Amino acid sequence: MQAELQNIGRGIAAILQENFVGFYITGSFTMGAWNPQKSDLDFLVVVKYPLSILTKIALEQLHSQLALTDIGKRLEGGVLRSRDAPSEAVPYCCWYRTGRSVLPQLSVFALS
Repeated sequence: MQAELQNIGRGIAAILQENFVGFYITGSFTMGAWNPQKSDLDFLVVVKYPLSILTKIALEQLHSQLALTDIGKRLEGGVLRSRDAPSEAVPYCCWYRTGRSVLPQLSVFALS
């Protein structure tokens, strides 16, 4: 599962390029309550500035490809500009952030 999520994060980062801040997995998966038979995979993508139309189209194409996979059918999330993120730390696990992997564990970290 970790490798699949990292590949999704890398795909998003490749589309967003310099606008990419991070790809965060949240919710039941990070809390140890994820059920592989019925749970979704909550995520948040953080960006520096608003998405262009071309970027949105590229992300929609990635989403369409992912929707054909088991993990892709479970993804549920959104995009947040870093300036709109809370300034205090948020209690979530980070699987992939700005090009580096982080071991899966429940932790508290700042988004910036």
